[in-house]
Amino acid sequence: MVKKEIIIRVASLADIDGIFCLYKRYMFDPYLLTLGDNFVKRYLEKILRNNNSIAFVAENEELVGFIVGTLDRKKIICCLLFDFILFITWLKKTIIYPKHFLKILEFLKYPFLTKINNVKAELLFIAVKPEFRNSKIATAMIKRSLNYMQNAGIKHVEVTVMSNNVPANNILKKIGFINKSKINFLNKNMNLYYFDFLKNLS
Repeated sequence: MVKKEIIIRVASLADIDGIFCLYKRYMFDPYLLTLGDNFVKRYLEKILRNNNSIAFVAENEELVGFIVGTLDRKKIICCLLFDFILFITWLKKTIIYPKHFLKILEFLKYPFLTKINNVKAELLFIAVKPEFRNSKIATAMIKRSLNYMQNAGIKHVEVTVMSNNVPANNILKKIGFINKSKINFLNKNMNLYYFDFLKNLS
């Protein structure tokens, strides 16, 4: 049986269910799920709708991977913070589970923990189905995202990855990302990387 070619294409809102499914099942650390499925789905949808975001999916009859990033993380953060539906969803969760108030405070610290001077663009999420993880899909999606960002005039990109996510750390280093620092977010050790287009001309 001939395997169907894996296609990497620009994501659309029509892909939101597939992207959410991949996030929920295959993200190395799907921390947003502690706030509920509806919160995560709305969160991803808001990012996809925003003009400052980029998103690609890998498709093989069905979605087998996705990557989401932003050209300007400040604008994405503002978009998410001032979304009424996200706020109400979080408020309901907080009333039922007060610990979520502390968790949202942790989220608010993230931009400061990961701030790199003169860096606005960021890769936010990436996930690939386990059976496709040796097909270099993640590498291809990251490179496609970087190419888009470079064409948009971006000079630097950052990304934060769990320290114990060995495959992701190895891929980023191989592509040319530099480990800037180590941070602790939500009681998890993470590596903060940045990519400099001036030093990695394609």
